[in-house]
Amino acid sequence: MIFNLRTIRRILLASAILLIACFAVFELSLKKSEAAINPLLNFTGKVTDTGGVAVTDGVYNFSFGLYTTATSGTAVWSEDLTAANMFARTISGVSAGATSVTYAFNADSNDTTLRVGQYLTNATTGEYELITDYDAVNNTVSVATTTAWSVGETINNRPRTEGGVVDINMGAVSDLAGVNFNQVLYLEVAFNSETMQPRKVITPAAAAFNAAKLGNRSADEFGALADNETVIGEWSFNNPLSIATSSASTALTVRQSGAGDILNLYSGATKVFTVTAGGNLTMTGTTTMGVLTYPNYDGITNQVLSTDGSGNIVWSSTAAATPHNMLSAQHTDTTAAGAVAKGDLMTGQGAPAKWTKLALGANGYILYSDGTDALWQSYGIPFYAYFSATTTDALAQGSSNLYWSNNLFDTRLAATTTLNNLVTLSGLANVGTISSGAW
Repeated sequence: MIFNLRTIRRILLASAILLIACFAVFELSLKKSEAAINPLLNFTGKVTDTGGVAVTDGVYNFSFGLYTTATSGTAVWSEDLTAANMFARTISGVSAGATSVTYAFNADSNDTTLRVGQYLTNATTGEYELITDYDAVNNTVSVATTTAWSVGETINNRPRTEGGVVDINMGAVSDLAGVNFNQVLYLEVAFNSETMQPRKVITPAAAAFNAAKLGNRSADEFGALADNETVIGEWSFNNPLSIATSSASTALTVRQSGAGDILNLYSGATKVFTVTAGGNLTMTGTTTMGVLTYPNYDGITNQVLSTDGSGNIVWSSTAAATPHNMLSAQHTDTTAAGAVAKGDLMTGQGAPAKWTKLALGANGYILYSDGTDALWQSYGIPFYAYFSATTTDALAQGSSNLYWSNNLFDTRLAATTTLNNLVTLSGLANVGTISSGAW
C-alpha cells in the first residue's frame, strides 16, 4: 500500500491527555507515590492513506519523543515501540476460563512492556485480543475472550491500528519519571520510521488546571524539599512539627553563626526557654531534670541549694556548726600521706590565730613561748647535758636562781652550811650520810 506522506503527517492527534493531577507534582508523585497515579502518557491518533482510507489493521512501529522546542533540539525523553523492544514470545500453556483465557510463556526481558488495555496480537493467526491481566513473575498474560489460541503460536504487544486508529500508552518502554512536565513540551511522532510534522504541544486536560493546586493552594504556597536540601530564609510552622528518623546521625542540628539566640521556646506569648549564642540556658517556671525539680526563684543571702529527699531542690539556710571535740569520734578529717610526721604539734599561731602544724624540734631543743607564739629553741649545749655526770662545772647560787660555776659539783655541796631534810642520796656512788650543816 502506498501512503501519501502529507496525509500521514496529518495524523489526527485526537487527544494527548496527561494522566497526572498536576505538572508541578508529577515528578514527585512518580517517585514517592507511584500507586497514586498511572505513570503513563496516553496517545490516540489515526492513520489514513492518500484517499483518506484508514491503513490496514495490524501492528506497526511507532516512535515518540518529547522536546522543549517546536523544531530541532534534543529530546528530553524518547521511546521506540518496535518489534525489537516490545514483548514477543511463544505460547507454552493455555488455561481457558469462563470469561478469559490465560497464556503461559517463557521469560522475556521485554515482559515489563506489558500493560492492561494493550492489544495482544497472535502473529501466527493475525488475531488479537485486549489484555485484562498479566503476571511478569509467573510469566502469564490474560485476554478477554473465551476462544483459546494454541501452544506454539507467537504472541506480541506491538502497537496496532484498528480502523486506522491507534491507542498507545507511552512510557511502557522508557520510564517517564525523569521528565519535568512543569514546562512547555512538544510531542514528535514517527510512524514506521516516517516522522510527523509539526510537533504537537502537550496540553493538560481541563481538570488539570484545578489540579495545579493542592487543596486549592497554588504551588508557590508550598515548600518543596528535596533530599539533603538547604533551606534559606525564615520558616514559621503553625501546626505540630515532628521529626522521626532511624539514622545514626543527629536528628536535629541548629547552627547559629550570628549574635542572636540559638533557640527560643514560647508558651503562648511568654518566652519560657532560651539558648543564647554563648550556650547559656534561661528557663522560666519550675524545671525538672531527671528526678530532680529545681526552684524558679532566687534564694537569699547565705542560702544554698539542697535536696529535700523527695526529688526537690530547694533553697535553705546554712546550719550553724555543731561543736565537737577535735579528737572525738565525730572528727573525720583525713590528711594526705606525708602531710604530718610523728611528734608534730598543732598550735594556734599568727594573728588572727589559726590552727598551724608545728613540726617536731631538733634533738635537745625545748618548746617555749616568745610571748606571741610557741616555738622550739636551742640553748647551745643540749639542755640534758648539764646534768651529765661528766661535767666539771659546779652549781652556784645567785640572787634568784642556780647556775653552774667552775667549781666541782660536790665541792659546792660541801660548802653549803645546811641541807635541811636531806638525809641520804641513795643510789649514788661515793656519797655518804649527810647531817645538818656537814657531809
